[in-house]
Amino acid sequence: MEGDLKIETQARSALVSAKFANMSLLSAVLVVIIHVFKRNQEFGTVVWWMRQFLGEGVCRIAVPFFFLAAGYFLAKHFNDVGWWRNEVSKRIKTLIAPFVTWSLICFFLCSLIIIVKNLHNGACWKEGLFTCRRLLVAFGLNPFTVPELRQLWFVRVLFCLVLVSPLLRCVVSGGVGGGGGGVGGGGGWVAGKVCGPGVFPTRWGVVMNFGF
Repeated sequence: MEGDLKIETQARSALVSAKFANMSLLSAVLVVIIHVFKRNQEFGTVVWWMRQFLGEGVCRIAVPFFFLAAGYFLAKHFNDVGWWRNEVSKRIKTLIAPFVTWSLICFFLCSLIIIVKNLHNGACWKEGLFTCRRLLVAFGLNPFTVPELRQLWFVRVLFCLVLVSPLLRCVVSGGVGGGGGGVGGGGGWVAGKVCGPGVFPTRWGVVMNFGF
């Protein structure tokens, strides 16, 4: 009986993993489509309608799915001994290391462009190169804007998800208002995605709409 239960559990786990893998592949394609239709198109054209329906519509399920998947696989370890330290250590290798590497590459390439621009304009070659503001943005330390390599915002927020996961664990287990905490979190997400751009059109809008 115990053996049958174990086999059934493994089969169910394999099925769920296969579903996540399939949806991940589909979502990756949807992310590509989002960026293909990123530019504004002339109102009412076929391409404009495609952007509204696909790029700004159906395809927008992709990024939330990736967060859902990350949260699902993280939550599977909530009952392990030392789970938070292990998960953070793991993400330092899989998230922070690539984040820093690509930030450095982007910083170097953008610095070359800034130097060429300064020399072309007759300014000092290092003007604006190592300002505090640029360094904070370049390495994703300014929450009021996306990193200099803007696609890294997703990696940054994934790591933040892991950092705050003990609080999320407390919420879902009923330690902080139970279901009320979940409703509050959902309300915060709606406020960020729907109301944020209108109420906070500048810095706070970025914070709300890029996951913080």
